[in-house]
Amino acid sequence: MVRNAANHGVVPAATIANGSSSAVAPVLTGLPVPTPVAHVDHATLKIEIDSTVGDGALGIFADQVLLFTADLHATTAGAPVRLEHALPVGPHQLRVALYRPDKSMQVAKEGLGEIRTDGANTLHIHVTKKAKMLVRRETTLDVLWPSALTPAGSASAKLSASTK
Repeated sequence: MVRNAANHGVVPAATIANGSSSAVAPVLTGLPVPTPVAHVDHATLKIEIDSTVGDGALGIFADQVLLFTADLHATTAGAPVRLEHALPVGPHQLRVALYRPDKSMQVAKEGLGEIRTDGANTLHIHVTKKAKMLVRRETTLDVLWPSALTPAGSASAKLSASTK
């Protein structure tokens, strides 16, 4: 069988019932159309950023793809910055990076988040300065990852990091 560029197959000429091999015009048949890729369900990842720090920036990544960058502004209690982004349902490697005002990386946190259609899918980020050794203040980054290991609507284990 020979295929041409028009997405059709050519069936070889059939032989006549008496055994002679006189040629009959080839019959064109349509090739099966490839099935489209199955539709992937998406769910919304909700991101809440609560910051008492007024300088620097955050970068938020999912599966090594940058979703958002946000300049930090001191927010009032109970009024975090809210962002949303649609992601395919399933596990995702999430990363939150905190940058200094000069755009050098200060700290990054990584975790596995499970995005589900029946859950809240909220990534909570808290940036603050805490006293260290009574004199020095350091910036801390606390992250709560969305997770399938906990019931829908509640957060997973808290991961935190401190920087100098």
